[in-house]
Amino acid sequence: MLFRSHEGNAVDGLTQFDKRTILLEMSLEHDIAKETIIHEMMHCLLEGVGLDERHFDQVHVSTTNEQLATVISVQLMSLQHLNQKLFKVLFG
Repeated sequence: MLFRSHEGNAVDGLTQFDKRTILLEMSLEHDIAKETIIHEMMHCLLEGVGLDERHFDQVHVSTTNEQLATVISVQLMSLQHLNQKLFKVLFG
């Protein structure tokens, strides 16, 4: 199945925030699939801390290293608690 980003580009994975779903191209090699899932999880992390595309101009995000590290670490721990088996597969 071919997924398209909101810009119309072909992508290996797609996050549907309204459906709380991550779609993944099933023909990917193992390492590319892991990278794609992690990429989509990062979209979820950023969305969860308010850094989704509605809140910045596509070029600049105003934050500090410390603020970003703090909010992403909290969100990463949340993801770990939501799906411990997937987290273990992805991060060992």
